[in-house]
Amino acid sequence: MSLYSLNEMEKDLNELGWVYLKGRSMILVVALIFSLVSALLSSSGKLTVIENSYFVNIPSKISFMSLPLILLFHYRKENILSKDIFNIESIGLISIIKAFIISYPIMMIGSYISVMIFAFLDLFGFTFEFDPEKFSSDNITSIATIVSTCLVAPILEECTFRGIILNILRKYGDKFAIITSALLFALIHGNMFQFFTAFTVGLWLGYLFIKTKSLVLTILMHALSNSLALSYGIFEIPVTINRTIEIGFLLIAIVIYFYSGKKYKLSKNVTLLEKSGTIFCRDKFIAKKQEKQYQSEIPLEITSPYECFYGQTPIILSLMIDIAIIIVVTSLSMK
Repeated sequence: MSLYSLNEMEKDLNELGWVYLKGRSMILVVALIFSLVSALLSSSGKLTVIENSYFVNIPSKISFMSLPLILLFHYRKENILSKDIFNIESIGLISIIKAFIISYPIMMIGSYISVMIFAFLDLFGFTFEFDPEKFSSDNITSIATIVSTCLVAPILEECTFRGIILNILRKYGDKFAIITSALLFALIHGNMFQFFTAFTVGLWLGYLFIKTKSLVLTILMHALSNSLALSYGIFEIPVTINRTIEIGFLLIAIVIYFYSGKKYKLSKNVTLLEKSGTIFCRDKFIAKKQEKQYQSEIPLEITSPYECFYGQTPIILSLMIDIAIIIVVTSLSMK
């Protein structure tokens, strides 16, 4: 069993926190610059409405590249995005079909959670209106929207949150890595309307990545999910047909889950942490089992990577930035 000192865990997670904060801040700065320039050009009449939409939305999405680039540069010696995680040998057509069938109802679960929350708020007079990204009458903007949403975003976001962040956090437990990477992934979307869908999908993609050890499959699932979400802004599907499709996918997903053979078991937080004569264990059940072994030598205590990670100053600042953006965006969407 691997041993990590508490100081080592704090150092690792604090380091990741500061690097993430730098990347997150850079995205915000670039987006702000594009917005200010766009506002100046629009006020002077040099940009049409369509050109303004293209100038702000597309480049600001591409500005997301600053986060993975900063992470990759900082961890360049660790070879995190190795060729191994881009392997396609561990996946096949059947695996892709199964993953997609399960991905669709998971995405719908997150969507329904959002709908229920906003419906509940509506009972108290808080009504919100969110306009999903739709196609413009301008062909260039429409193509750019498809490329950025269905190709660029899945590749960059999967490399960032599953390929880099989840990989770095895995040494402290699969569950911790999946939940944390999914939470950061959901928060960076910057609005409450997409938060729950992004979080549930992030959990599923994290599990897929750990199970298959391939980022290719998660990129494909992410691209398909974004394509479906974008299609809702293009096609008007009757409610009855839509519900039938959702129920059908859900039933098939349940059958696949229970008859797909052996399930992949995520590693628990069982790594022991040693500091100043005290061994820290992140899992209570393991702590009880190990207590007898270490009782006569070193006292046993319990700690948590969640407390360590979310208690770090850079992560607190990053969360404050994301939450502030979500509050502003949600407030502006109030009728």
